[in-house]
Amino acid sequence: MARRAHLLDTVVFLRAIGGWPAGTHGAVVAEHADTALVEVATEQRADAGGLPERDLLDDLVSAPYSALRVIEPASAHTH
Repeated sequence: MARRAHLLDTVVFLRAIGGWPAGTHGAVVAEHADTALVEVATEQRADAGGLPERDLLDDLVSAPYSALRVIEPASAHTH
């Protein structure tokens, strides 16, 4: 059984969620009973002026745990 995502784990989306495609990477910033709030990694996406392409809150996505795979556990959760 796959490990459920926890706070500060780096995750990858297994399917499209909230307009983000499968394969998108992010970090869990909050845990809820059935979903995790994930901040999508967008620091490489800047406009011509060097500003982020998206608004800050656009990078936050609520995702069911079943749609996430942990690719790097937070150091506090490694076993």
